[in-house]
Amino acid sequence: MIKIAVLCLCLFIGAVMARDRKNCFCQAVEATSSKVIHDWGSIRTHSHWISVSCRRLRGCKNDCNTHVKTWVKSNPSKCDGMKIRSQYKASVCGKGLHPEIIECKCVTFDCKAKSCHEKCIKQGQAKYFTCLTKCLAH
Repeated sequence: MIKIAVLCLCLFIGAVMARDRKNCFCQAVEATSSKVIHDWGSIRTHSHWISVSCRRLRGCKNDCNTHVKTWVKSNPSKCDGMKIRSQYKASVCGKGLHPEIIECKCVTFDCKAKSCHEKCIKQGQAKYFTCLTKCLAH
């Protein structure tokens, strides 16, 4: 009786630990070059102790696009002037680019200043103020 209980317990633990997982991975990429701008890794996970059907990840493409839109709206200084697309991977079920192109634009002076600062700081101290002046003028 004890041997059967131990065997059942071992089988149960094995089944729980061996469960299948599938993820929806998401990135914001430049529309033309597909250069990664921001990577969230997995934004959604499904698991089941036997197998996860690809049907469970059908919404990955649109979920990722919504994630990217929210990020662009909240962080325009990180992508000002870029055209962004969402790139998704639904584990082994499919991957690709969402067809929608999202324009990232700063609309406030604070945002534009932050965007220009991030761009010009990379050019070094000597060229910083010249770059900043030109950037803010546009």
